[in-house]
Amino acid sequence: MKLNILKVIYLFCLLFLIPNNIFTQTPNPQSLLAKWDKETSLEDGTYTVKIIGEGPALTETDVILFSRGKLERFFLFLNTEGEAKSKFYSDSNNNGLYLSFKNRSNIFKLSMPESIEKEFPETSFSYYELSGFQIEKTFTVENIDTYSTRDRKYWKINVVPIVKNTYGKLTLYFERDTLNPYRIDFFSPDNILSKILRVRYGKISVESKDKKEEKTIINEYEMTFMENSEKSFIKILSLKTHPLPEKSLFNEKNLVFINN
Repeated sequence: MKLNILKVIYLFCLLFLIPNNIFTQTPNPQSLLAKWDKETSLEDGTYTVKIIGEGPALTETDVILFSRGKLERFFLFLNTEGEAKSKFYSDSNNNGLYLSFKNRSNIFKLSMPESIEKEFPETSFSYYELSGFQIEKTFTVENIDTYSTRDRKYWKINVVPIVKNTYGKLTLYFERDTLNPYRIDFFSPDNILSKILRVRYGKISVESKDKKEEKTIINEYEMTFMENSEKSFIKILSLKTHPLPEKSLFNEKNLVFINN
């Protein structure tokens, strides 16, 4: 009988007297940054994408996005006739960011500050953000903390850039239970909150050589510009993994419009 009473007291201590956070160990923040990069990386293939700007007037741009090696992206931004009106090539291996426009002969190589300041027309997404930059390799962790809303709990990580001509800092949020990416707060070089990015998971159609299926990925990016609360969206609609984009496509020379 005495032994049973001792067991009850022991269980009571476990459930009520030990702090709750002993059961929720703080994750390694570096591993969470690596997870963000992994979840937002793109599988090799050809994507159909839509970029939506909710400014004074709703704008929609159809996009064909070619991805290779998770670090190279080649964008064709289409007009209403389905023809390319501009092109953007990003190579995260050597930080090459290139932009061209139909009826303009120049190819513009964007410096890091230029790519962050220059936004895709009628949206809050900078070309640097379109490039799929890697956070773990370019930012250093300052601290990790918890953050709660009425019904959700998150891990909150503050990071600062290794290269000082990017953002002032970023704050990343991960869902506490799943450790899935949720949000990034972007701060200007003088540490003013300028934009908030929220990511959402969803299913996209994936067509390979042998079959067509649905896959769950981060398929929506919502960017809020804090100055006027306007929102912009990137929506990934589908992916073709066969045939894969030719390696030769990923070259700044292909930014030239033949009929310019």
